[in-house]
This record gives sequence, structure tokens and C-alpha cells, in this order.
Amino acid sequence: MQIRIKLNDRQIAYGVLLDVERKQAYSNLALNVYISENPVCNSAFIRELVYGVLRNQYLLDFNIDKFVKKIKVADRVLLRMGFYQLCFMNSVSDYAAVNETVNLARGDKSFINAVLRNFIRNGKELTSDSLSVRYSCHESIIKLFYDAYGAERTEEILKHSLLTPTLTERVNKNGLISIQGKSSQKAVATLNPKSGEHIIDMCAAPGGKSLYAADIMNNQGEILAFDLYEHRVALIEKEAKRLGVDIVKTQVKDATVLDSELIDSADAIICDVPCSGLGTIAKKPEIKLKGISKDINELYDIQKKILDNAGKYVKVGGRILYSTCTINPKENDNQVENFLKENSNFELIQQEQIFPHDDFDGFYITIIKRIS
Repeated sequence: MQIRIKLNDRQIAYGVLLDVERKQAYSNLALNVYISENPVCNSAFIRELVYGVLRNQYLLDFNIDKFVKKIKVADRVLLRMGFYQLCFMNSVSDYAAVNETVNLARGDKSFINAVLRNFIRNGKELTSDSLSVRYSCHESIIKLFYDAYGAERTEEILKHSLLTPTLTERVNKNGLISIQGKSSQKAVATLNPKSGEHIIDMCAAPGGKSLYAADIMNNQGEILAFDLYEHRVALIEKEAKRLGVDIVKTQVKDATVLDSELIDSADAIICDVPCSGLGTIAKKPEIKLKGISKDINELYDIQKKILDNAGKYVKVGGRILYSTCTINPKENDNQVENFLKENSNFELIQQEQIFPHDDFDGFYITIIKRIS
């Protein structure tokens, strides 16, 4: 018989943060696992604590280091949690923040207690003159934003990255609700799919764009929804069944590999390519902590291959939606400009760079039309 260990909310948050730190886990996935496998009192509290610590991690570490010179990873994670509760969570008293954090310590509890109480005695101030530290964002990302958009826009993006994103919903024509970002919805609406069209969604999982397109099309026509991994394709199928959509046909397929059977077959292509995700750093704070990947050039190559294949699949008169959830020009404007230079039989119809604001993620939307 397996004994189930009950974890309290702070223990769950601590477990998630340790997994992110030690195992490079994705916080959203780790949170879902921990919350689903353990009884929780307040899932909103857990999410606020986890995401709050990650969104402010550089700033928390900078100020922790004022009180301690050498520290174990597990203790640093605890102190991040303690400092964050003391400074940002008004619903948590200083006593509770200290006491509950100390209780989580597996080693020297007196050490954790002393650091937290010293922090309180010194006024609980989190300060830094560094832009990178203040907004807990890797220097390589700040440089990219600064070079592309200047100082003012860069700081606007960084300020938004510290905010708690609003969960946005889409209600389909049957009154059923799906969770989908407003920028993602706008991308599909910009493509303007029509009833009866044959559409290919080249990188479809988890399926939001395919399913919104199907709703706009009144579930008439056909959408081929591809993804590289079987378990992600299964997510599309599950959601399509829940929403009563039957025109979405799924297949495990590598979008970078040309399928000769699909050439000149589609009225429209949804080409939402893998990207750096720099428009979603409020939702996925690990991105801004890790910085620009050393493999970024490989990502550019993948994006180009997928867009090139999309150009071969679309019919004359058809259109391609090329979109990303990033604000890196090399993944956006540059990719589209290069494609148009190499393909004179296409023209640019519409182009928009959305910067993070209000309920909108940073997003890039372009419509390209095949004219011959």
C-alpha cells in the first residue's frame, strides 16, 4: 500500500521552486503536477509564491547576498520565499513568513531564522541600481530589447514582466470556454479563416489556434493539425472532442520536413513557429532568467525551414499566418523579409508587432499572400 504524503501549500511551492532550480523544470508544468498530486488549501497562494519568486529572483538574490556570503541551494530557495512573502505578500504577516519558512528548513533552522529577522530589522528593502537585477532579467535579453527598441520601450517590457498575467478565455459559438491568450486569438482572427477552407496548422499543439479557426469556420472545411510529439497531438484531440469540433484532423509530423503530398494544397496556413518566447516572460519567468540561448541560431534555422515549407503548401491566392510569441526581430521581421526576398511570388499583406501590455502577450503577426 502506497502512503500518500500530505504537503502544505508552502511545501508545494518549495518543491516546485527546487525542481525549477535543480532540474531546470518548467514552473507551469511542475505546478500542475504538484497541485494535482497533493491536497491544497489555496492554489492561488501557491502560484503567486512560485511565480513571484521567479519573476523577482535576481532582485531577491542580490539582497539575500547582503546578509550571507555562502549558502546552499535549498536554503537560498527558502530565503527567496521568505523575502518575497515579507516584501510582496500583504496577506502574510511577518511572523508567519518567518515561522513558516523556518519550518520548511531541513538543515540549520536557526540560520534561516537569523537571516530573515536581520532582513526585517534592516527595513525589508529590496534595492538595486542595476536594470538587470531590478527586473530580474538576464543581461543578454535586456541588450536585445535595447538594441531593437531603445531604453524606454525596454523598461516598459521589463515592468510588464513583473506583473501577474490575467487568465484570458475564449467562448466558442456553443458557449464552451477555452483558455487562450488575447494575442493568440488576434492572430487567428487576422488570418480570417473561412467556412469550407482547407487549412494546415503546422505546429498546432496544444491546439488553440486550430480550434479557434474551426469555430470561425463554423466547423465546416478541414484543418490538418500537425505537431512533432504524439502526446501533444493527443492534447489537441482531447480538446477538439470536448469542444465538439470534428474538422480538425491531427497527425504527428515534423514541420521542418517537406511533405510532397501537401504541396499546393492549402487555402491558408497557420505557421505559429517555435520561438524564444520573449513576449511571454511574465507567464514564463524562467525565460528571462536563462537569457538568450546559445542555440538561438538553430532556432532561426527551424523557423526558416517551417516557413519555407508553408510557402510550398499554400495555393496560389492562399495566405500564410506567420506568428510567434516573441519580440525578437530576428525571429519576426527578419524571417519574413528573407522569405519575401527568396520568394517573389508572395506579397506582404499585414504585419504587426504586439508588445506586452494589459492582457496581451508580446506577439508577432504577419499575413503573407501567394500571388502566383
